[in-house]
Amino acid sequence: MIWTIKVVFCLLLTSLTGSIVFVFWSLLGEQLEKAGFVNILYILMKLVMLFFIIPIQYPVMSILDNVYGRYKGDLFLHTQVIMTGCKILLIIWAVGACYILCRQLLMLYRARRMFRASFSCERDVERQFCEVKHRMGIGKNAVGLARCYQTPVAILWGIRKPTVILPVETYTQEELEVIFIHELMHYKHKDILWRRIATALTAVYFFNPFVWKMHKYLRKWSEHACDFEANEIAGGMKHYFNTIMKIQINMRGIQPYCAVTLTENENELVERVRRMKIQNEIKKRSAWKAGVICAVMLSASTVTVFASAEGAGRAYHGMYRATVVSEEVEMPEALPVYEDDGRAEGIIEEVGEVEVLTERGLGFIWTIEKGVQKTGGEFSAKSAGEIILTVIISPTNKTVRAGIVKPDGKRQYVIGSGTISNTFTLSQSGTYEIFVENTSGARVTVEGSYFVR
Repeated sequence: MIWTIKVVFCLLLTSLTGSIVFVFWSLLGEQLEKAGFVNILYILMKLVMLFFIIPIQYPVMSILDNVYGRYKGDLFLHTQVIMTGCKILLIIWAVGACYILCRQLLMLYRARRMFRASFSCERDVERQFCEVKHRMGIGKNAVGLARCYQTPVAILWGIRKPTVILPVETYTQEELEVIFIHELMHYKHKDILWRRIATALTAVYFFNPFVWKMHKYLRKWSEHACDFEANEIAGGMKHYFNTIMKIQINMRGIQPYCAVTLTENENELVERVRRMKIQNEIKKRSAWKAGVICAVMLSASTVTVFASAEGAGRAYHGMYRATVVSEEVEMPEALPVYEDDGRAEGIIEEVGEVEVLTERGLGFIWTIEKGVQKTGGEFSAKSAGEIILTVIISPTNKTVRAGIVKPDGKRQYVIGSGTISNTFTLSQSGTYEIFVENTSGARVTVEGSYFVR
């Protein structure tokens, strides 16, 4: 299956791109934070996620090969060794990704069930919540407020209908003020959405330690960003953190990707206080300077991605050529080549679709009924050129004819079952086609590729 190779390498290359950008930006971002660019790391972590979502390297490498012939047309052509390896990797990835994703969905389901039992708050609490929303420029109905017996700490929950959920505890007005400001600041930053995206990426790229690191960084720096803006509205750093410390912190199994809370644990709170002190002592830089630096970093990352694409493409080219040689050596003998004037009498001819793999390589997956010849992939070639044709037949015990239709209408082909491959030397210039004829007496599925040189 040709799509197997595309899926596997698209995942691997996108993972590589994201990892390069993550390492580059996190190291540089830490230095920029120390230089006075507040919250720039949180912004960078959001941008890094885009490199894990958008497959950049795959199309870049395809363009380099198709347009410029950088890898001699071998890019993403498959051999039996490559195909087998990709099938194994795809199965392992599918099992791992589904397992982690199911666990995440189960946690979300349990949390959703827990919060279904929420109920309205007292009028004076609702009134104070509305006042805080108004001060922060948030619409009256943008965020809801509720209480729930099951939650031990105040939580911002939901993407479509965000709600601040309070535990059934008695808080002073001062404590409620800090809680509301903190959770509503998370709402303004869209932190739940970004955390959900980062969590989903850990399922897709569970094999990449940098994705897990990015997920941790995003949670950490989202709290720093929230603290930096919320403490000024709440009356200063000392008052803000003293109030948080008065509130009992006990998550009891609420996972941080499900919602955003005041804090996850005491050590994390100490780190946030330390970070806030450092930020207050550093001279702040202008926002436009941070934007310029981000643009420069994006340009540098683009160059890095192109460089890594070049290396990855050459590695695949080498792997393809090595496995082609090894497969050719392992073949005990060449199949005899036959030639006739056209399809046999009584054979039905159908047109099959082909898929462009590279500038000179194409692939196809055809289901062929008994007594049918499928033809497709019309192309021009010159005399003395070569066409390398490989066909995998399923069921493997069925025999087919596979070959080329020459410009004069004559056919040149080999006969075999399982996996058959042959290099046809062209005797004339003109338009050629690939064909597979099923004379096995039963339906077959053939998956193949051919390379013109």
